[in-house]
Amino acid sequence: MRVINKILGLLAPDECINCGDEGPLLCFGCQESFPLLPGICYLCRRPNRDFATCNKCFANKKPNNVWVRTVYEKNSKELIASLKFHHARQAADVVASMICEMLPLLPEDTIITYVPALNSHVRERGYDQSRLIAQQVARITKRHYAPLLGRLGNESQTTANRVDRLRAIKGQFRPIHSYLTDNATVLLIDDVITTGATIEESTKILKTAGARVVYVAAFARAKN
Repeated sequence: MRVINKILGLLAPDECINCGDEGPLLCFGCQESFPLLPGICYLCRRPNRDFATCNKCFANKKPNNVWVRTVYEKNSKELIASLKFHHARQAADVVASMICEMLPLLPEDTIITYVPALNSHVRERGYDQSRLIAQQVARITKRHYAPLLGRLGNESQTTANRVDRLRAIKGQFRPIHSYLTDNATVLLIDDVITTGATIEESTKILKTAGARVVYVAAFARAKN
């Protein structure tokens, strides 16, 4: 598939979704225009230096840190839409590189995994966008990639508030390859964080399966 994408890129080069210049899906200049988010606790939004979950919000089954590259608006929405709805798989490489820009140096034994999309969406698209992003993050950081979560539910959460999402997302994930998770340090990749309910449930499953530390990295955070 990567070879096909490269051939198609030579025959019909991409245009930057922001400025329209011929070349990458998002040119380097426009990548730099994306606002960098300051470090905050993902739950209460109190500022801190490294996107750590603050002492007040942290519990054993919550993520330790949640790094987010930018806000979910305008250009970031266009980039994610191109990946999710317009089969622009190369957008995953752009998203991954932007995520890696703000990651600290990860422990060498970190396992990179992802929040799996709804099975119906994967069938429609032919791929899971967060899986593509996670695989590229693993390549860039030179860390091990492994799928550690399976998706059970098939109910979309896109319009629910936090309380509804926490209730609806419960039981939608299961651990897989649990032998890898025991006492592991895991970086969980997601594309967009809305209320935090999905990453909380995913983290809970990973920590219940034995993960010692679960970090989260996402491309964008919704305004809410």
